[in-house]
Amino acid sequence: MTILLEEEYAHTSCMEAVPRVVSNPDVVAKAAALRLTLRERARETDRLARLPEATVADLEKARLFEITTPRRYGGLQLDARTYMDAMVELGRGDASVAWAATLVNINNWFIATLFPPEVSEEVFAKPGARAAAVLQPRSCKVRKVSGGFQIDEGVWPFNSGVYHAQWDVLGFPAQDEAGGYLAFALLPISDVQILDDWDTIGVRGSGSSSVAVRNVFVPDIRISRPRQCPVRQIQVDAVGTRMALPRGVRSSGPDHHCVSSTGCRPRCARHIHGATTAASDRILALYKAA
Repeated sequence: MTILLEEEYAHTSCMEAVPRVVSNPDVVAKAAALRLTLRERARETDRLARLPEATVADLEKARLFEITTPRRYGGLQLDARTYMDAMVELGRGDASVAWAATLVNINNWFIATLFPPEVSEEVFAKPGARAAAVLQPRSCKVRKVSGGFQIDEGVWPFNSGVYHAQWDVLGFPAQDEAGGYLAFALLPISDVQILDDWDTIGVRGSGSSSVAVRNVFVPDIRISRPRQCPVRQIQVDAVGTRMALPRGVRSSGPDHHCVSSTGCRPRCARHIHGATTAASDRILALYKAA
């Protein structure tokens, strides 16, 4: 997925200019304050293979799911530096939490940026709204019908944070007279079946299960066609997800918690620590230069 800096997306046709984002050190401090609590919950997070409800409540209370949500919808709309610093602090406590919170923030931004205002207003009408997303299906059968698209069937893997989301953004290949493109469908979570197939060694608490959809109609207003909106300036997987995980884990020390809640041996942690060091340094350099 990609994300635009304010100066870039303010000039696109898919989103009107928005007020300048601001920093908020309090959000970073609140994330840092959760570090020990997240470590204490590591075994529970590992057992559940998703975030415990207590952790979700803590993140909600600290408004750590709302960092990228525009203020017009009740969100914080903070700057990228505050966002990244907060996610890194969560990663120091539990990388699973950082991963899930990072992606929820990305997906909330995604909805606010690429879907019409009336759709965003519906999504964010409930305070603390959260979205999951998968941009590429494992398999799917989708067809254009009058007024929208019909998803006959499909499976989307690695849907991080879906257990705690009210909405899901699912990508699928589509085609019109201009050729093929990747479209995104926005579905209420009630239209999605969680397959409970997330059973890994690392980052278990991200709850990145696959989801299935069968016989669901999605109206055109809930379909985004990104080729009509240039959003390829900055890769979120580099500046967001990958940044929070390696940087947070690295700063925790090589013998702490492996990737998050798995409790695996320090040798495994040292391996991950070393493997992410060079990459995280390059990402941090890009982040500081932004």
